[in-house]
Amino acid sequence: MRTTVVFLGILAVGSTASAAEVQFAKEPTAVRSGEKVTITFTVAAPSDVEVAILDAKGRVVRHLAAGVLGTAKPPPPLKPGLDQALIWDGTNDRGEPAKGSVNGGFAARVRLGLGVEFDGLIG
Repeated sequence: MRTTVVFLGILAVGSTASAAEVQFAKEPTAVRSGEKVTITFTVAAPSDVEVAILDAKGRVVRHLAAGVLGTAKPPPPLKPGLDQALIWDGTNDRGEPAKGSVNGGFAARVRLGLGVEFDGLIG
């Protein structure tokens, strides 16, 4: 699984992926404009993706998008194609202003190549 985290305010990109996994054609960036943040990225090939906003402790405060890129109709707010631009309005999943970070330091996490594996039976 490839994970990239873009820190809002100070931009830093880190990843954990092997060469055989899905890659970014354009690494994620975050640009603040007033109260909104635009997160842009491009994947090199069709892949599933998850985009979330994290607080300073790494907890998800907003699930922005999840779905498969490269299909004709990915779920909103994703758009058809491999090039994406998502807008975060500063709210959490309940539509309230996001809280819980030191000095407003939130991070945008973009993950590619998520998969499903059989873990075991329950019961």
